[in-house]
Amino acid sequence: MHTIKSVSSSILKLSEIIPAENINLDVILTSTLFTGREKLSENQFNNVMHKLSDTDFKLWELGSELFYREFGKIKKIKVPLNAQIGKSVLVSGNDLKDLLTVLQNLKDKDVNVYTHGELLIAHAFEKFGNFTDLKGHIGILSENYIFDYATFPGAIIFTKNTNQNLEYLIRGRLFTMDTLVPKGTIRLSDYSQVVKSAKIAKGFTKLKETKYIEIGFDRSEILNAFENLKNKVENNIIKKIIIISMGEYKEYQAKYFEILSNNLQEN
Repeated sequence: MHTIKSVSSSILKLSEIIPAENINLDVILTSTLFTGREKLSENQFNNVMHKLSDTDFKLWELGSELFYREFGKIKKIKVPLNAQIGKSVLVSGNDLKDLLTVLQNLKDKDVNVYTHGELLIAHAFEKFGNFTDLKGHIGILSENYIFDYATFPGAIIFTKNTNQNLEYLIRGRLFTMDTLVPKGTIRLSDYSQVVKSAKIAKGFTKLKETKYIEIGFDRSEILNAFENLKNKVENNIIKKIIIISMGEYKEYQAKYFEILSNNLQEN
């Protein structure tokens, strides 16, 4: 099921760039059919999973290529986590193409734009660095999302596929780009609505000490690190490797990994 979920997630990401009907879904539908049967031979299961894993990797490769083509290469960058003084708009969700549309429509409107949640990665893509109105990122802990929305002193735009409990945040400053409009939000059709809402709101009035988070990567740096790791494993300098999968960034996870890092042995 994990592989099916991974492939489905890749398709969802790809559909941000190309129409979903252009993506071959045969392998996924076949695997779903197989996993729904009561009896499944070992050979049948292995064949389907092999095809599905191969599809998953190909989708990942295709997705990376298309995202680089659409948004530019990824680079290492330090992103400010504090707001600047001025009227502001927060863009939340995970759809990079929606964020690009927002930035294009709010360019030179005298409002600062901040990303939220999974859109943090946008700052690492070259294309988003061209927008001087994109000032930073607010909110990196998923358990604090509702608090982030409630305390943000400006307009908030939710990109497609943003799933949050918004019912008690009704205040006329929540906008959505999705076809399904959550209760309390306004379907975004005219960006002048967002500008007006942001300028009526209080905005940020005080500067705080700027904090940063480093994101993105340098490909050559990663390859060198892997080569160094390989040499240490081959020479028996490192005897154990811990592989940690990606997940939501939560405060208790940060504390856990800090403790784990401090207690790792040299080998």
